[in-house]
Amino acid sequence: MAFYVDTGTDHVYYKLFTGGAWGGEVDWIDESGAQIAGRSVTCFHTEISNYMGMVYTSKLGSPFDINYAFLLAAVAPTITTTAASSVTADTARLNAFLNDDGGEPCEVRFGWGTTSQSCSIEAYDSYSAYEGAYTTGQSPFWDITGLTCNQTYYYCANATNSVGMDSGGELTFTTANCTIGEPAYFVGDPTADTIDLTWVIGENASGTEIRYTEGCGDSCPTANTTGLALYDGMLTYTTATDLDAGTTYCFKAWGYAGSTWSTANITLCVTTLGVSAEGDTIPAPDQPTGWFAAPDETGLVDFMLYEPLNEMADYMGMPRPNFWLAIAVIMAVLLGLVIGAATKSIVWGTAALTLGMTIGWGVDLIPFWMLGMSLLFIIAAATVKVRGAIG
Repeated sequence: MAFYVDTGTDHVYYKLFTGGAWGGEVDWIDESGAQIAGRSVTCFHTEISNYMGMVYTSKLGSPFDINYAFLLAAVAPTITTTAASSVTADTARLNAFLNDDGGEPCEVRFGWGTTSQSCSIEAYDSYSAYEGAYTTGQSPFWDITGLTCNQTYYYCANATNSVGMDSGGELTFTTANCTIGEPAYFVGDPTADTIDLTWVIGENASGTEIRYTEGCGDSCPTANTTGLALYDGMLTYTTATDLDAGTTYCFKAWGYAGSTWSTANITLCVTTLGVSAEGDTIPAPDQPTGWFAAPDETGLVDFMLYEPLNEMADYMGMPRPNFWLAIAVIMAVLLGLVIGAATKSIVWGTAALTLGMTIGWGVDLIPFWMLGMSLLFIIAAATVKVRGAIG
């Protein structure tokens, strides 16, 4: 804002510079009828917005000696929040336009969050610090990251200078839809005519759709509209029934949320169990028992050293069954060595070793194959003994 004195009179005029243009002339003070003796200073101000100015005049004789001053006063800036840009599922750019810097460079900041705060910047979930030196006509912006997909955010811009602050009005934007992931850990457990399926729901998905076909490879469903529909829902398991025995089936699963499906899918090919000529399901072979059985020390719970030995195994970081197996083998070997030394006979020593192994097997500490090896040892020892006697 500028003030000036008309050199022909003692009038004082002013004009306001707003919106990029000068306003009309205002006759502010009329002192044309006043007699000012000597040197006089007149001070005044206006209450229009935040503008303030000061000028003075002096009369030292005729003709008038008019002194005048131009006073430029800064005012609060004006800013407008504008539409967000470059919006993705987790990022966005917040924008604003500085309508008027108020006469000096301004700093700008933004606030944003998932609830409206009516431009109370520090009440938003997040806000930036004041920064920059923006002037009239510039477009400040702020890039934000770590947003939640498919979420509406409220935001606002503030501008400030040495006189005051202005808020640009609150706007909103919505991040892009979440990227829906396909299910994971897709597993099938077949019988002759059913296949139990389990899976883990895909990332950002609320449900799973499964379709299937007979055969695998090129025979698999090509989209979530082809093949036979098996499942569509929020659970993580289902069963395909009424299947043919000894037949391979291809299952494909997609994740979805609302009306958006995952672009990828997961494929699983499973073959049902076959049948014998008589029509019965081919039985699974019996699992051998005893021969490779793991040691089981739980039958010795009444043994007075049961707990101390278990604590020793735990302290050593050794599985308890393995610890007890080692103890049983050591005892059997010591028994064989003692008997062998006492009798000075390898046969009796090996027989004692076999006896120790037999006892360990009897209490489920030594697997059967170790007992079988000890029996072979005694046969070999006896053979050596007989050959020695014959020789």
